Amino acid sequence: MSNPTHPTDDAAPPLETVQPSCGKRSAASRTGKTIFGIVGWLTAGALILYALALPTTWKAKEARVRAELDKQRQENVGAGTAQIQTARDQRNAVMQTVNAEIEARNVIKQETADYQGRLLRLKDDQASLERDLAAKKAENKALGSSMPSKGMGRKVENLRRERNRLVAEYRVLLADLRREFQDRLNTRKPERMRQFYSARQNTPFGPAALFYAAEFLYESRNSKDAARLYKELLRKYPDSAYLDAVRTRQAQIQEHEPYVRKDDVGLYLYRPLIMNGDEAETNASPSIDRAL
Repeated sequence: MSNPTHPTDDAAPPLETVQPSCGKRSAASRTGKTIFGIVGWLTAGALILYALALPTTWKAKEARVRAELDKQRQENVGAGTAQIQTARDQRNAVMQTVNAEIEARNVIKQETADYQGRLLRLKDDQASLERDLAAKKAENKALGSSMPSKGMGRKVENLRRERNRLVAEYRVLLADLRREFQDRLNTRKPERMRQFYSARQNTPFGPAALFYAAEFLYESRNSKDAARLYKELLRKYPDSAYLDAVRTRQAQIQEHEPYVRKDDVGLYLYRPLIMNGDEAETNASPSIDRAL
């Protein structure tokens, strides 16, 4: 029978034998709390520092963005200014060309009108003098003399010389206009032929220039403007040699037919001065009316 006052080997150890183990766990717990506290304080400090540094970072980014926007704006302004200057230069060049065309048109128009007026007056004067000379011859014949008045003969001869000089100048003018017309014709560009018509519409080349400007528009599939020019040609030059060709084109446009080039139309001068007598004729071809 065992003694209850003495524990056996199987009994639990005394209380004082387990107290050291509980002390170690308390120390570890305190150490862990301390570490967590330190980490917490460090994290909080880092967050505070980030929050303090954040406005500065945003300001720096904002400054960079503004600088880039300012630079881009300046580049755009510079490019826009260059484009505006280029457009102004082009406009000035076009205005100079237009002014030159207008000036040349006025000069040609005035020269043509002067030559035509002087030639017509000379023809009238010559006809009048020739009638007077014929009457003088008849009078001399009736008096038994066949010798005309010497003074009257000299006047007629001077008029013939002046007339021949003006005819030569008129032919040179027509030759220059023909070369210019042919150059525009070879390009087959409607705008160039319309410019020629605008400057030369009162010359014998007016109807031809208007007709071929309409032809080139029709060829470039601009039937609306082509129809407008064909209509203008019929209105302004109702007796021109292009009457049949224009009416054919108007019918084709009305039927929405595609453009087909006509090589048999050619150049026909409108109401040129026709001179009779011993003056040399201009270079003529089957498709070009004789100017003189």
